[in-house]
Amino acid sequence: MSATPIVLQQALFTSVQAGENEGYQIAGHSAGVDAATRRELTTWGPSHDSLQPGFNETGSINGHTLADGRYCLSFTRGTSDEYSGRGQNVATWLLIANGDAVELCGHHPLRLLESTLAAGWTREDATQEIALVGRSQPVHLEAVAEACSVFPAETLAALVEQVSSPKPLGVLLDHDQRLLIDALFSLLPIDKRGSVSFTTGLLPSAKRAFHLHVLAPQTELKNLFTRLTGGQLCDPTELKTQAVTDPGRKLAELLVLQRWSDVRRLVLGQ
Repeated sequence: MSATPIVLQQALFTSVQAGENEGYQIAGHSAGVDAATRRELTTWGPSHDSLQPGFNETGSINGHTLADGRYCLSFTRGTSDEYSGRGQNVATWLLIANGDAVELCGHHPLRLLESTLAAGWTREDATQEIALVGRSQPVHLEAVAEACSVFPAETLAALVEQVSSPKPLGVLLDHDQRLLIDALFSLLPIDKRGSVSFTTGLLPSAKRAFHLHVLAPQTELKNLFTRLTGGQLCDPTELKTQAVTDPGRKLAELLVLQRWSDVRRLVLGQ
């Protein structure tokens, strides 16, 4: 356990009227979010038409690396009607973590999410810093086991291989999006996790170049993903499950046999 809190920065991006400025902008931020980061987040930020259908209430969890190397975890959901009358407003809570915070949470975005939510993120004033204490395990075997009850074990191993490739990946899935993200990051080697930017519910966009998109299996979403990313679409129900690398074949074997301790050792390279 860590006795000294690690401080994280946060910001809120949404549509507001603020003095002479109106529209989508950084509506609040903690002291450590400098002007360059605010400009980057403003360019990146999702507006009112950025969520996939059905995600206004449940929200989308997203993660990517900023230009300065810090990790940005974000949560986007619909809020109240926009002041301009154009429709429902969308708010994005942005959490900015340095390497110490990412390591403390096992290099796993959902462990970072859980820790910061417990510390008040998305509920407290966006001008406040978030303090973390404690440490998370990098491999969440409970999520892996649950995912193996939803998806074939061989499919999970094949998805880990596909996520590890440099080409953007769109996974067609209309259920258990968060569970899949939890399992995939638990099964990815730690040194590859930071390079896998992801979203569970934002639409493909030229200004948000996520590596991994979880997409509802709708024709218009598939076409949008292909046109904007040039990436590979994957339907887990139709995925060829034969792994092509030795680690992939070994991972599939261990998942099928439910040898969870060996799965952890394989992921951690022990």
